[in-house]
Amino acid sequence: MRCTFLLPLEWNRRWGAPSTTKELPEGYVERVKHVHDSRGYEYDWRKEEANKNRLRNHKTAVSARIFYELAKKPFTPKRYYSIDCVFRNEVVDRTHLGEFHQMEGSDKQANM
Repeated sequence: MRCTFLLPLEWNRRWGAPSTTKELPEGYVERVKHVHDSRGYEYDWRKEEANKNRLRNHKTAVSARIFYELAKKPFTPKRYYSIDCVFRNEVVDRTHLGEFHQMEGSDKQANM
C-alpha cells in the first residue's frame, strides 16, 4: 500500500519549505511542455510548477489533475476509488507480467 502525505505548515517552519529544481535541460523542458500542453493532458503546463519538488507515490495520470481542480473549490469531504488494469513496461518473468491491476483510493477528510 502506498500513501500520499500532505505536510502540515509546521513542517515548513521546522525544516524549511520544499526545495525547487534550479535548472532543467531546456530541450527536455520544451518536449515535456509540448506533451503536457497537447490534447492528451489538456492543461497549461507551467515551468514554475514543474520546478517544485514534491513527495510522490504511484497514482494514475488523472489523479494529479483531479486533486488540482478539487483544491480550487471549498473543502468538502470526498472519497475517490479506481480499479484499473494498467500496462507495466518490464521484462516478463516468473514474478512480473506485462500488465497488472492497480487499485487506489483517495479520502479527503478534515483533520486527517
